[in-house]
Amino acid sequence: MWWDEKQERWRYNSPPPPKPTTVADEAEQIVNEERRREYGEPDKNFARVAGAINALYGTDFKPYDIPVIMSIVKLSRAVESPQKRDSWVDLVGYALANEIAARAEGRELD
Repeated sequence: MWWDEKQERWRYNSPPPPKPTTVADEAEQIVNEERRREYGEPDKNFARVAGAINALYGTDFKPYDIPVIMSIVKLSRAVESPQKRDSWVDLVGYALANEIAARAEGRELD
């Protein structure tokens, strides 16, 4: 049982999960919860993306290269709209996803 301040009454179901307060907390929650449910494990998702790009252009991108490329897109958007929180959340998320993808390939960050 918990007190719902908005509706000023007691609730008997589970309280909602706490909302992330920092960009880093929000990114971690998105990478580890929402995106995994929607797209699967980051390393596998980025492996599919790298495979498609490599097949299309004859390149040799690795799964851990894809979050770097996606970060470039987000940085470009942040230059235009620096106040948009989503760009900064996604940048942190891509850093987390890069680490996941790199570890899956046997690469550790120093």
